[in-house]
Amino acid sequence: MSNIVRFPVAAIGAAGAVVTDSAEKTNSAEVTGSQAFKNLKTINTEYQLSMGKKAGSLETDTVVEADKKRDWAVVGIRESVHAKTYWPDPNIANAAHRMEPMVIKYSADIEDKPYNDESTYVHAFIAKLAEAEWQADIDLMGIRPQVVYLPQAQQHFEETQRSRAVSEATKSEIAAASNKRRDLERALRAFTKYAEAMELTTTSPVWHALNLTIKQQLAEIERGFRASGNQSQTNLNSD
Repeated sequence: MSNIVRFPVAAIGAAGAVVTDSAEKTNSAEVTGSQAFKNLKTINTEYQLSMGKKAGSLETDTVVEADKKRDWAVVGIRESVHAKTYWPDPNIANAAHRMEPMVIKYSADIEDKPYNDESTYVHAFIAKLAEAEWQADIDLMGIRPQVVYLPQAQQHFEETQRSRAVSEATKSEIAAASNKRRDLERALRAFTKYAEAMELTTTSPVWHALNLTIKQQLAEIERGFRASGNQSQTNLNSD
């Protein structure tokens, strides 16, 4: 499956809509009656209504995009370090094993933290990554560019928030939009993981067909949004 966390903000709504629709089109009570699907459907409806009421506010959109970029930066480091634990080069694998407990401790679920709390956690993670004991491992694993990018993404978020969040009403709207986006991401992840688990543990063909459809749809959505240039992880000045 595509990594939901890495989806551009604009793609999350599309992903929620198509996954919900595909599940309903199975006409399977086993699928639509599952708690994971019911939760997804409820949150997807709330998200779509929230975005409709938001009406494309520039202030909200730009800050939510900046918030998404720092989420990507955190998740990218965490996933890269984990991947290196399986590296064939024992030196790189050992470096990853040394570093992973710290990375998990300081970055686990940062991207799911309440909007107004996330900066505190990100700054703590940045400070930890800057400690001398991790520098050799960071270079050995080749993740220096990602480590450098994280404080840039956080700074970009803070600058964007200062320049765009000009009123308490706007701040509240931005927080609500970010929280709804995260709720939908969590619900999508939960349902896709549930569907994958059901395919492995049941003989019902509906799960295999659904997973195949979802995988194709999410890949197409991600490709489409990235190709159109709606989001660039490395271009911090795209807003």
